[in-house]
Amino acid sequence: MLDEWQIDEILDFGECLFPEVANPICLVRATKGFSECAPPILVAEIEDETGLEGTERHTLPMDILRDDYIVNSSGERSEVARFFVSPHIIALKRRIKGHPVLNEVAVVCDGIQTANILDELFTQMPERQERYLKALRRGESIPGRFGFAEWEGWWVLKPEFTRHLKRPGFNYDSPRRMQCFTSDRKIILRQTEPTIVATIDEAKFLFPNSIFQIIVTKKLLSLEFLLSLLNSKFMRS
Repeated sequence: MLDEWQIDEILDFGECLFPEVANPICLVRATKGFSECAPPILVAEIEDETGLEGTERHTLPMDILRDDYIVNSSGERSEVARFFVSPHIIALKRRIKGHPVLNEVAVVCDGIQTANILDELFTQMPERQERYLKALRRGESIPGRFGFAEWEGWWVLKPEFTRHLKRPGFNYDSPRRMQCFTSDRKIILRQTEPTIVATIDEAKFLFPNSIFQIIVTKKLLSLEFLLSLLNSKFMRS
């Protein structure tokens, strides 16, 4: 699309545009034809339902799109084009250009996407324990930064016993997620906190997406070093 169209404006309406749809909505205005001399893209976040009046526009430099990439769980780069509407994210992308980012030294993944079947997956009274693995049920199982995540008696069905439960929004044993779940040691952190609350899990717990997980892929970087950075005041300033 970027080779054939000039992106003129991107408006992020968040989740407020259509009451029936909970997903974030973006409006992209584009012109057929592309020129290297085209002006930067105008971007804006719509903060309320009153409309576009008074919304402040910012410019998105094309080089941020052209030079962007993602890193898969094997450490391989893939070129992508991602739109950033937040001026804070745009400024941050400029500042860190040329520096390693987290997904270059670690794999970051959420927990099980349970859709609306969380109670069918997790239980404290498994009928056939061999079908289950030990689990954490909620983010509050992480008591605090560097705290010990104590098992509270929760179990989760092994992925091979959940095939009949498949439905939209349910995602369990993706390669990236299982790479983290099966690691001997991983960082776990609360997903719903306004700031990072993380610790190390050595019990191979599984959990829903109220908990995120991180494993290190660079041998010269220790899990403890990364954890200390994530929990530091530097990350909360």
